[in-house]
Amino acid sequence: MDSDQRHELRYGSVEYIVGSPDYWVRPPKPASYVYAIDVSASAISSGLASSTILSIRSALSAGLLPGGKQGARVAIFTFDDSLHFYDARGAEDGRSVSVHVVPDVHDPFLPLGGDGFLQTPAQAIAAIEAIAEIHGLDAAGAQRRQQQQDAPSASSALGSALHAILIALKDVGGKAFVISASIPSVGIGKLERRGGGAVGGGEDREMGLIKPATPDYEMLGCELAEKQISVDLFLAPSSVYIDAATLVRVPRACGGRLYMFSSFDRVRDAASLHRAICTATQAACVAVLRASCALRTSVGLETVGEFIGHFARPQRGDDVSGPVVRCHDVDGARNECCVETARRKCQSYNEPHVRWRRVAV
Repeated sequence: MDSDQRHELRYGSVEYIVGSPDYWVRPPKPASYVYAIDVSASAISSGLASSTILSIRSALSAGLLPGGKQGARVAIFTFDDSLHFYDARGAEDGRSVSVHVVPDVHDPFLPLGGDGFLQTPAQAIAAIEAIAEIHGLDAAGAQRRQQQQDAPSASSALGSALHAILIALKDVGGKAFVISASIPSVGIGKLERRGGGAVGGGEDREMGLIKPATPDYEMLGCELAEKQISVDLFLAPSSVYIDAATLVRVPRACGGRLYMFSSFDRVRDAASLHRAICTATQAACVAVLRASCALRTSVGLETVGEFIGHFARPQRGDDVSGPVVRCHDVDGARNECCVETARRKCQSYNEPHVRWRRVAV
């Protein structure tokens, strides 16, 4: 038999719909999304908060969320020197949206249980309207400063907000979008401003600025990836410095993306931010967020654990959780070798799939 003429013996790609829990990373659940919005003084004065609210409202109203018609759940919370959660479960019945504040940013927790945190898209839109009202933002995105009773805090608990996302989605996985205007200055993951340039130490000092100031954010990104949570981070500082070299480690480690808007100005950058948020929302692939990959090779080959691209999930024995895997021969030349991969995923409509790929070379 000429195996070269039998492609099914050399190449194969088959996808199965499976119902056995043996193939599940976790039981199928509706897609889950979280938006975290910076409402500190810097975000409000630059117009970032108002532009973000308009963009999220537009994305939800247009039905851009993948799986939105299959029961997707959405959560929206804000942060400055504390975390603010919004319960809009009664908004559809005419009741007002309640606000729950968590002032302890060193040990954040979720004050809402059950369906209070993850809500329907319609309830999330009601929460967005409440945020705009609380922070004095009109329909055009302009700030009504005269209606604000209290001055916004200048501090940002960005690190605590990321930990709150981990706590909220650790049992279900999902996608998070975090929009921030300033460096985390309070709470978990507090960062200090680092100097540079000729005054701050010259080229040697500048080289240090492109390295992370602390490994905490990379460790947090790996924890998020382990729980199948991906984070897209939108950094839009009104000043020049925000330590992106440290913060980028979070999306880099958990399959997310970093969007950078230097010296953000609402008039100039609002349209770009709107496109970025809507595109990221529409492109959120829940199947990938809830996927894992295992690889098996012929005797004499071994997998080389190497993470390439925006993904850095840790390995577990012979299971390789990364998009690219390289193999090399350890026992000498062979006439033929085989590589088989199995990718387990769950579609946004909660249907578990297993895709098998086999290659003989």
